[in-house]
Amino acid sequence: MAENTEEEHLDSPTNTQSDNSSYEIIPTSDTKAINLNQETENMEVHHHAHNPAEPHHKKNWKSYFWEFFMLFLAVFCGSMAELQVEHYVEHKREHQYIVALVKDLKTDTANLSVVIKEYKGLLKLRDSVFYSFDSIDRGGNKTFMRHLEYFYIGFPDFINADATIQQLKNAGGFRLLRNKSAVDSIIGYTADVNKAFINTNLLATMLNDLNSFTSSIINYSTIVKATTMSYDLDKLQEQNLSLFISQDKAEKYKLYGKLLFFTQVMKSILETNFIPLKQHAINLISFLQKEYHLN
Repeated sequence: MAENTEEEHLDSPTNTQSDNSSYEIIPTSDTKAINLNQETENMEVHHHAHNPAEPHHKKNWKSYFWEFFMLFLAVFCGSMAELQVEHYVEHKREHQYIVALVKDLKTDTANLSVVIKEYKGLLKLRDSVFYSFDSIDRGGNKTFMRHLEYFYIGFPDFINADATIQQLKNAGGFRLLRNKSAVDSIIGYTADVNKAFINTNLLATMLNDLNSFTSSIINYSTIVKATTMSYDLDKLQEQNLSLFISQDKAEKYKLYGKLLFFTQVMKSILETNFIPLKQHAINLISFLQKEYHLN
């Protein structure tokens, strides 16, 4: 029985490959077709590939030069355009600074006109104290004291409109002013303003010293009591009281010297600072309007 079985197996050989296997036998004709397609693709690839041996694809030095030149030209034009925009913005800011500065200078001329007028008026009044000084010993207390009061008024202050100049200094705006003559003129005007301030500060110190010295030699207590606490100069004149604590004439003439020196310094500030400064401001306005074509 075992032999018969073996014979049956030999007569009917077992199919060792399943029908559902994922591997299929590719026919010979299909294999040839695939190889032919691959060869065609390879030929096409080689056909489109760059062949350095071909003369029309070779780059010479001129090609490289023109590529470099076009790249350089593009960068250069971009830089020039950016620089032009920056110059336009700076030019506009410069114009704005000049317009504001001219406005400040006009304010200065107006303020200086007021200061000059008040200085002249006060100097005229203060000159009268020297004419009445000798009348003290002759009972002219009323006239002298009234004129002396003109010194207590002090003096007007010049207020400089310097907002734009401070911006130019602090924000580095002077570098925007391309007109060197304009810069020099502005700096010169600023220097003249500073000189005027230095001298007026000196005058203020002198006035404090003058008031202190006057209080030390004039008997204000006697004056107030004699005029019934009203400081009435008419009553003071009627009683013919001595104005000075001491009758030493040296003290009186020391006062005279201080009054005279204060007056002379005030005249000097008027004539050498304020009047020229106003003219400087007017000239600077005219110059800037001309240089920057302002209306």
